[in-house]
Amino acid sequence: MFYVLRVNNALAQLHIDPRLINSEYRQLMQAAGAGTGASPQEVAVFIASQLPLALQMSLNLAPVRVWIRKRKLDPKVPEMRQALFDLGLDELAY
Repeated sequence: MFYVLRVNNALAQLHIDPRLINSEYRQLMQAAGAGTGASPQEVAVFIASQLPLALQMSLNLAPVRVWIRKRKLDPKVPEMRQALFDLGLDELAY
């Protein structure tokens, strides 16, 4: 339960209204993230990277830097590296 709330909170920090994401897709990503040990922030970044480019342009990506610094997001994980590239945060994918 808390994991779902934390994913939704991370989405909101990125300026994504969780209610606008298809609920089945969001629940699938939350379950996959919990099952693989991904942080809620990693799930939110992955979801954000899958949004259409027009929606990505209005995202607040400042929290991503903080999440990396606080080790809530691991840019060395291949899926996260690709998500960062997809969001135009190439400099953070190391």
